[in-house]
Amino acid sequence: MVVFSILVPLLVYAGDGNYQNYIVGEQAAGMGGAVTALCRSVDACFFNPAGLADSPGSTISLSASLYGFYRYEVDSGWNPDEDVKINSFVTIPSTFGSIWKVSEAISVALSAFVPDRLSSNDLEVFPDTDHYFKYSKDDQTLWIGPSIGFHITPDLSVGISLFGAYRTFSFFQEYHAFAGNVGFSISRDIKYYDLSLVGILGIRYSLSEAWSLGLRIQAPSIHLTGDGEYLNQVVSPTITGKNYIDHGETENKLPTSITGGIGYESPMEYAFGLDVTYHFPTSFNRFSGYDQNGLYGEYRLRRLGTCNVNLGGEYYVIDRYPVRFGVFTNLSSAPKVDSEDPNWDYPAHIDKYGITLSVGRETENTSTNIGINYVWGEGDFYGYDTNLEADKVSAKESYLYLFLASSYLF
Repeated sequence: MVVFSILVPLLVYAGDGNYQNYIVGEQAAGMGGAVTALCRSVDACFFNPAGLADSPGSTISLSASLYGFYRYEVDSGWNPDEDVKINSFVTIPSTFGSIWKVSEAISVALSAFVPDRLSSNDLEVFPDTDHYFKYSKDDQTLWIGPSIGFHITPDLSVGISLFGAYRTFSFFQEYHAFAGNVGFSISRDIKYYDLSLVGILGIRYSLSEAWSLGLRIQAPSIHLTGDGEYLNQVVSPTITGKNYIDHGETENKLPTSITGGIGYESPMEYAFGLDVTYHFPTSFNRFSGYDQNGLYGEYRLRRLGTCNVNLGGEYYVIDRYPVRFGVFTNLSSAPKVDSEDPNWDYPAHIDKYGITLSVGRETENTSTNIGINYVWGEGDFYGYDTNLEADKVSAKESYLYLFLASSYLF
């Protein structure tokens, strides 16, 4: 079987090697995601569904869109001394959820989260070399599904969430180079959708009135369906050709992950939490298929095992005015860069770190919070040396988001 690579050195890709570029939820978004042992609101559907059993009542929650800025840089990412510099304004859709308190021991919920979202585009012109680059990308995953949490004993609760994870991805890149009246052009366009099933098991145990332990186990995703298209075109004085895949196969595989957390809470006064998560390794073809000539093409992705830490706290400065702060790691699962044996279709290896801050206002029936998430990091990726061969270069990435969340207890 003859194989051609869908992603070749022209592609500059980021983001897909990290698991938490921003923190979803309400309380979790302020506390850096360190809520596995503490969450009781709609956040629990995602972070630990066992916490739903301790929900104070039926609620409806809405986290308004996050607005922010994204920045990505790669030294010599286009060509030698031609750096990638991408700046984008990003909007992340709302998170929604509703909890129904069935009894003192049982709660059920329906929720929707957007744990991954990135939109960026760029136009780079290098007049000295007559090189021109166009780039655009839109990548989003929506998790939506039911949850249940219930008490086995007064101190032990268990919960389950079942999400349909729907991912849409589109990427376009175009390169033009001129030498006098002679031109050379390459363009690539890929888009697909994928639907997977993700299950989460949560356990929460109260050590005392203040201390609690939490455990979250995310099972590996099960692929349900997907479809996509790919087009590659090359035009030059000596070569003109294309590869087109009409209906490609997709796979958006999320690995097993295990989170253990501990939390301390004095209601309406202060709280803090610490979570540690291990993401297991995985590898798969995100997109593959046969082109019009019967050649097989694939878009591979490999993720190594990685560990992340979340730490956060909240303090009520005045009655019903919580201030929350958190820090977290967002370490890369992408393989290390090796210029002797380059894997161009893997994302950049960028270890990132994040901070969160929020302030809120609570009444007897409502809660409103506003805050920021900031993530930054630096690492390595593939660029070009003066011989147009693979070279290990510096890559940087950062996110800054503003969020607004509110909930109503009835």
